[in-house]
Amino acid sequence: MLSTTQRATLPAVEGALDDIDIGDSGRAPLCGPTGFLTSMREEFLDREVAQDRIHDETVGPALVRTGSR
Repeated sequence: MLSTTQRATLPAVEGALDDIDIGDSGRAPLCGPTGFLTSMREEFLDREVAQDRIHDETVGPALVRTGSR
């Protein structure tokens, strides 16, 4: 089990952004399941992309569990 300070990383996501440059004003639109979004968001934040430039939309079972539509 992970502690609150550890981050779960999906192996397929590690290094996925190595060849991507969104520049100083680009945005990072993300769509996918919760685990993917968490990992990708962390990857962008690690690369000093401002949080307000990262936009995500969850798809999958997480929507059903939270009661969202």
